[in-house]
Amino acid sequence: FKKGDIFFNYGCFPQTWEDPTFIHPDAEGCRGDNDPLDVCEIGARIVRPG
Repeated sequence: FKKGDIFFNYGCFPQTWEDPTFIHPDAEGCRGDNDPLDVCEIGARIVRPG
């Protein structure tokens, strides 16, 4: 769904994997979600794709 202009791109890094059995000691119990690594790019302006 879309609501107005957004200032971020969301996607994933292909051929990567978040291990749900690994818990980093500094992440307070957060685990991987068994999917590719998530990526969120935040910017100050809208850029047209291409």
